[in-house]
Amino acid sequence: MKYQLNIQLKNFDLKHAGTKAVTDCVQILNSKGYTNIFLSFNKSPYLIGFSLIKVIAQLLTWIVLIEPNSLVVAQYPIIGINRFFKFFIYILKAKKCKVVCIVHDLNSLRYQESDQQVSKEIAYLNAYDTVISHNNQMTEWLKNKGLTTHVFPIQIFDYLYQEENNYNRSAAFSADKNEIVFAGNLNRGAFINQLFELKELQFSLYGPTNNSRKLAQQINVTWKGTFEPELLITKLQGTFGLIWDGDSIMDCVGEYGNYICYNNPHKISLYFAAGLPVIIPQKAALSTFVERNNLGICINSLADMDKSISQITVEAYDKMLKNIRILQQQLKHGYFFLTALKCIEKEEYLLKGFAQTTIANRG
Repeated sequence: MKYQLNIQLKNFDLKHAGTKAVTDCVQILNSKGYTNIFLSFNKSPYLIGFSLIKVIAQLLTWIVLIEPNSLVVAQYPIIGINRFFKFFIYILKAKKCKVVCIVHDLNSLRYQESDQQVSKEIAYLNAYDTVISHNNQMTEWLKNKGLTTHVFPIQIFDYLYQEENNYNRSAAFSADKNEIVFAGNLNRGAFINQLFELKELQFSLYGPTNNSRKLAQQINVTWKGTFEPELLITKLQGTFGLIWDGDSIMDCVGEYGNYICYNNPHKISLYFAAGLPVIIPQKAALSTFVERNNLGICINSLADMDKSISQITVEAYDKMLKNIRILQQQLKHGYFFLTALKCIEKEEYLLKGFAQTTIANRG
């Protein structure tokens, strides 16, 4: 039997891109016949204690119901119960089950926490039989910090969608190369309020903000609003999607800027699903994927963007669009997560590891 942990959060807004990767994984696992292990959790601070007791009781029930020799997939981090969930894993292993997790965030890395907190997180992950990491850089970090369990890098997150973005990017590029899209949490990252310094470029921003008035003061910035993930891909116009984070337009620095060296920002999957080539920091973990597959531009500073874009011909841009169309079909059908699942179910990764290939050779 195959199972997936499916946590139902209450009093928690799920209508934002931050949950898209999680809900897509749930949908993909459902499509492959995984039985749902439903757990309900209330995020209200007044009900944390009650919710915790309820979740533990639910886990104990599932320990009885899950058949021996089963495969169980969880999505990490597990809200509020990481430290308890490892005991659930140990009991499942006693039933000869295999337990796998797909990592969405590593909070000790993301927030640059102490060595003690890093060790705790590694201990949580070492309880699993297999960890699906974001990419090779994250895998290397995990191993350097003491992860001993098997690791399978997914390379990029999928993005399930139905509605296509029909914006003519080739024509837009011919008319004006410098219309840049940025989608994400606009309340995070001081660089957002420095975009006015890049006078040669026009920025279209999508996402939640508490200060739309301040954004409007930047003459080259337009806030386009907030949309649910499935609708957002139909709204993105412009010629490039920007991957950037941190405190400065000169470099990806600070808490979030450092994280981009290890994680797969989900906005890159959003951009590709919308048919957008990307601009990404050279030091980002996914810059190799972008370069290898000719999907955009790698830069060291946002100050380099205008010069880098000006050097791209219409023919070169159209080649990027062609490569992205191949990738779109993979992302919308869950190719990368399905590939990871297939290898894990057959334990192929134990024999030959993960082979990096270009998107043209996939599918």
